[in-house]
Amino acid sequence: MRGNQKQQQQVPIPTYPFPYSFWSYNNFETKELETYLSSQSQTLQTQIPKTCIQDGYQQLCKILNQYPHPLLHAKQTKQQQPITNLLGEQSIDSIKNTSEITQFLVFQNTQIDAITLTLLQFLWPLYQNLNVFKLYNIKFSETEMEILQKIIENNKLIKLFIEYTNIIPQINCPTLTQIYLRGNQITQSKLNQIFQPGSFQALQVIELSDNPLGKESIQILANFMSKKNSIQYIGLSRCEIAAWEDLKPLIETIGPEKLNEAKLQAYRELEEKRDKQIKDQLKAKKKEVVTEIELEPLIQNTDGSYSIIHNQQLQILFLAVNPFKDSDKDQIERFIQANPNVYVVLQGCSFETKTKERLKKRYNNIIF
Repeated sequence: MRGNQKQQQQVPIPTYPFPYSFWSYNNFETKELETYLSSQSQTLQTQIPKTCIQDGYQQLCKILNQYPHPLLHAKQTKQQQPITNLLGEQSIDSIKNTSEITQFLVFQNTQIDAITLTLLQFLWPLYQNLNVFKLYNIKFSETEMEILQKIIENNKLIKLFIEYTNIIPQINCPTLTQIYLRGNQITQSKLNQIFQPGSFQALQVIELSDNPLGKESIQILANFMSKKNSIQYIGLSRCEIAAWEDLKPLIETIGPEKLNEAKLQAYRELEEKRDKQIKDQLKAKKKEVVTEIELEPLIQNTDGSYSIIHNQQLQILFLAVNPFKDSDKDQIERFIQANPNVYVVLQGCSFETKTKERLKKRYNNIIF
């Protein structure tokens, strides 16, 4: 080596032995590993390739003389498969308007140990474009779920899939635009923890299919939708929703609401306060005009009355394979008529053939 060439700083190998094989990792204490990674953070980071997290993980395993997770021996290749394609060429992905996604990490039909998750937690911040994380059909311990929660909270994820798992972590990630929680037997308390009104301002997709949601769970979603949000897609397929009436709290947060005199007066007062805030800031020549009051659009009806439009950005309400039947037809029609820009997917529901044909003929925004 030439005299003027810097010698790479060596990382001390941990003084404790790793388990003899990957399958023993679940019984291994991770606190020592966390302490080691923290103490050697700066030196380790200089030796980790920044191409993708799989390369970084393999190098870190090499430094630690550790057996790598079987799924992380090689880079994961992105497969261009639409999430759904019920609308012909328009898939759910086509309505997101998210920036280009360059890196992602997928674990499915396997187990993930605490050591692997601890190493990924250490590495993740080094990869700013790693913004998609998918976990499918995996059984987690409480320890593993705690580490997962830290990964989700401390990184700028855009898409998060936690599907068909035994535990769901607390999800606190304001950058998320899509969240998929299919098939987790999700409880009302957990749903309430995740979907707090006013949270997830960037969220555009909520997918909760394959969960037995009751009326109380629908109310939780309604509370979330009642505050300002960006939701374009709600997935509630196979959620055992017995009748359209059970959806009423959620339905009331979508589309036009005719205002009585009292509500219209309250709206006008808020409108006046908002306009004054804007005027005062412009007068003060502030660089950025910010108002605390955000109002939904107000329209005048043909009879001279006024309505506000709730959540007009919503595009798809996915309700396939729920036991809706002909007795729900009138309520469904009223919703479709009031919301012509919302596609309602009712494939696999319990309608008679004549009813389906009639509705398909009359409306372009209903899919059987």
